[in-house]
Amino acid sequence: MGIVYTNVRHKQEKEKMTNRDIKIMLHFITKTEMFASKDEAENIISFVHGYEIGRNGKCDFSNQISEILEKEFHLKKRATGWKGQIIEFGKKKKINWETAFKQIGLKVLSKYFLKKSKNKYQKIIKLIIQSKINQIEIVKFENQKREINRFGRRWINKWIGIVAIKEKWFQEIWTDKELEIISKLNKEIVMIENKKQENIVANKKLLHLMNEFKKEACS
Repeated sequence: MGIVYTNVRHKQEKEKMTNRDIKIMLHFITKTEMFASKDEAENIISFVHGYEIGRNGKCDFSNQISEILEKEFHLKKRATGWKGQIIEFGKKKKINWETAFKQIGLKVLSKYFLKKSKNKYQKIIKLIIQSKINQIEIVKFENQKREINRFGRRWINKWIGIVAIKEKWFQEIWTDKELEIISKLNKEIVMIENKKQENIVANKKLLHLMNEFKKEACS
């Protein structure tokens, strides 16, 4: 019989996350590959549950995921737990489980951005988004013969998972012009994702927006 995980918490312990909890979970959501061998549901669930057990129930991140999915998206927690709720959320949004987890996980953490060192967490997100935008173009290093295309399905899934374009805390990170460009990038990226192409390469419009963003960021 496998390990049975429970999310039972004392009422007074609900929604307790320290700055360290928030930072670790934020890094996990935005850089999952550093914590798990593969960005897959079972690996993500194992990490979250393992972390919560290590914190002796003082961090109830998975329980907060369930609460948001139930209260804001009317997805009740059933026998399949928060994994099942995320499956249903992903179906609604037409995104895979891993991307859905990132969206909801970030939504949980964003509740704390206003209470605990908001600028610090916004800065982390900003640096990651800037890095993602720089990865849109194909690059070729001097010591390598082949060009490297870092813009692909995995890149798109991560972008959709962490770019919270409609959230106020996300909008506050950028200048008006930067946000306008990111919004255009997001619209184009979602269109590419909806086409479900096998071989994905950045088109001219994305490359133009990337260069426009770089110029704005440097000004």
